[in-house]
Amino acid sequence: MLVVEDDPAVRLLVLDVLGMLGYRAIEAAEPRAAARILESSEHIDLLVTDVGLPGMNGRQLADIARQHRPELPVLFMTGYAEQAASSGFLEQGMDMISKPFSVDALAQHVRDMLAAAGTPSASATGHRRARNVRRQPGFTIEPVPCLTFTP
Repeated sequence: MLVVEDDPAVRLLVLDVLGMLGYRAIEAAEPRAAARILESSEHIDLLVTDVGLPGMNGRQLADIARQHRPELPVLFMTGYAEQAASSGFLEQGMDMISKPFSVDALAQHVRDMLAAAGTPSASATGHRRARNVRRQPGFTIEPVPCLTFTP
């Protein structure tokens, strides 16, 4: 998985959730770095990206991703889901989760999108710990029932 989010707190939280679910995740703080990863031979099962990114938006990044990986599922994170969804923003294999979102909602979206793409879940592949995920010291998810951001 590739997580693209310019807000470090949100990015680390999403990475932590994915790690707790047993997924391997790579991070990028900005779209140009993400594009380089997407253009590489790195294995990516799912692109999880914010919509509002500096330099290019998440939908533009998804277009770049699909040029190199036409079947790549894309999960957009946004505080403006209604506007984006109503304007034909999503194509097949794309979904959106609105901020604020619960940890459970993020986990379910990821599982559903991977299942729809035919990618086994982390538990089915035997992964229990994610690799290449940086965690913020002292940061826990358990006591936080819902992510809250101001878009």
